[in-house]
Amino acid sequence: MASCVIRSLRVRAGCALATAAGATCFAGVPTLQPIARTFGGDVCRILEASGDGRAFVGLSGARITRWSVWNGYESLGSMTTVNASSVATNFDSSVSVGYGSMHVSMNTTRLDGFRYTRAQGLTTVDYVGPPPLNKDGTLIYAVSADGNTIAGTMGAEDDPTGTIRWPFKRIGSTMTYLPLGTADYGYGYDVSNDGNVVVGYTSKATLKMGCRWLANGTRQDIGVTPGGTQSLARLTNNDGSVIVGWSDTTTLKPIRWTQASGVKLYAPLTTGTPTVNCLAGTGAVAGGSCSPGVATLWFDPATPVNFGTYLQSLGADITGWSAFSEVLAISADGMIMYGTGTFNGVTTSWRVDLNGSCPADFNNDLVVDDADFAAFASAYDTLDCGVLAMPIGCPADLNGDGLVEDGDFVLFVMGYDALECP
Repeated sequence: MASCVIRSLRVRAGCALATAAGATCFAGVPTLQPIARTFGGDVCRILEASGDGRAFVGLSGARITRWSVWNGYESLGSMTTVNASSVATNFDSSVSVGYGSMHVSMNTTRLDGFRYTRAQGLTTVDYVGPPPLNKDGTLIYAVSADGNTIAGTMGAEDDPTGTIRWPFKRIGSTMTYLPLGTADYGYGYDVSNDGNVVVGYTSKATLKMGCRWLANGTRQDIGVTPGGTQSLARLTNNDGSVIVGWSDTTTLKPIRWTQASGVKLYAPLTTGTPTVNCLAGTGAVAGGSCSPGVATLWFDPATPVNFGTYLQSLGADITGWSAFSEVLAISADGMIMYGTGTFNGVTTSWRVDLNGSCPADFNNDLVVDDADFAAFASAYDTLDCGVLAMPIGCPADLNGDGLVEDGDFVLFVMGYDALECP
């Protein structure tokens, strides 16, 4: 058993220990919340959780969608997109980015990136050039924790195949095109939370090679599995030191890469090829699924853990849930997860908080202390949840009336007096 991590001031009685190798012990009993899968008549595809775990972003039809613990589902808007294709979000879900197909004329569309902020709404990300290509919009796949750095790929307008792509990192309005070496094209798929490292791949002829671009602009290939011929880097952690992607032997298989260990395959629960959808910012846990549709966690690539079994071992109440199908998104600290399963016979999304329920714990450290009091006092002075000075989602509005006032103070004091979260 790996060391037990207790994230509170003292060890609490009844801390449930997972039996799977590499699993982690937490101080609270996890809360499991069902979430409707549809928004506006369309199934919402969960794509990424905010770093703090209080929200996720996804796509409902062509709409860019956010779900949060305060507001539930809301549309972040749609430009004149035919179809939004991707969306990602930053640490507190105040900035979301992505791309979609936009109308250029009656019969012509093109790919363009977008950026959403509460102050500006949904805007097109302007092209900044020139790279050694012509403009065909931006494919944005990732955003840093502070929302200031985006990463993706720029395309060539005279390339009908859509395969000539130049990876980039943009900090504010400063665009940096990432080196390809002798490759023909490349993609930037994810950026570290600190904004320094971009991961993706380059391609020469038909062979792809997963790589990361470091803060100094150099490119480092991650290699392939033994006997493999190509790879791809898709996800990275806080500082770019852990990469999740794919490599091929006979078929594409999920891999984990670090400088120290190189490429390691993610093992399935039984047989078949697992799917890895998300990686915690710490790099310590990944989530996905194993056939036949079993939600799975990996605390180590070689040791898959059945997600439902893990929840039960931690004491979670899974009444009504007959299956957990996949883990789709995970917070930076690995403590909050989103996915899908079957609840009362209906396919339903879910949110799990391994910390347990503690709404007055604004900084997620499992205690309601002076740091939370300072955050509450600032929100109390601001009062109105609708103003831009209020933190996104208005977490201090504990009674959900749109204001942070005396009613919320009474609820906060209860948590403050108790100190430790349940």
